[in-house]
Amino acid sequence: MKYWKIPHNGLRLLVLAVLVALFAVSFSGLTIAYASEQSPGALETLEIAHPQEEEGGDPEANLPYLFAVFFITWAVFFAYVYVLSRRQREMRREIGLLKDMLAEREGKMSDTEPESEAQSS
Repeated sequence: MKYWKIPHNGLRLLVLAVLVALFAVSFSGLTIAYASEQSPGALETLEIAHPQEEEGGDPEANLPYLFAVFFITWAVFFAYVYVLSRRQREMRREIGLLKDMLAEREGKMSDTEPESEAQSS
């Protein structure tokens, strides 16, 4: 039986990548250090504030993140439904082939039984 399936390791890797991306987006204490051209050898830090802190806790500032998670969730759901429908179609095809093979085998056996009975009599 051949059908397309997602390898478990690939699925785990995909889920891990999505979780890491979501964590990276929501990480609030990001600090970047860079070398300054003005004072060689000294490092200056640039702190990036969380979007809520910049806008005073406005809940609408999080709508792009909410939409992204919503979109990803539905995309994964429809991909899963697509994979299941392909598997089901393949199984139905194989069941039809097996029924045909079984009917053919039963037809051959019923054809050979009277001949063998006639030869033994």
